[in-house]
Amino acid sequence: MGTRQSKQKIDRSADSPRAPRDALFGHLSHPIRRRVLLALCATSPDAVLSPDDFVAGSPRSERIRIELHHNHLPRLAAAGYLEWDRLDDTVSRGPRFETIVPTIELLTEYNDRLPVE
Repeated sequence: MGTRQSKQKIDRSADSPRAPRDALFGHLSHPIRRRVLLALCATSPDAVLSPDDFVAGSPRSERIRIELHHNHLPRLAAAGYLEWDRLDDTVSRGPRFETIVPTIELLTEYNDRLPVE
């Protein structure tokens, strides 16, 4: 009888070299978070935005504003991609923003070739 070889487990720990990339794509997986990061990428590095800048023109603006404050902005701030001043309700680039710029630029460049949401 032959022995069965065990399948190699995929390493999903924080020590994995793929962990930062997986986390980045997790943050980019939601359209509201992509909208925020794309808007920050399109501004000057020292720009300060309002969360209202990310909801302008949307028929769901109040719902998006709530999602931003309770979900998306805290997540992106915790990842270091942006700084969110809750008192002034302003958003700016965070200390790790530059690490995601190449990915955001790729998304922007190939946007017309990506599947529609």
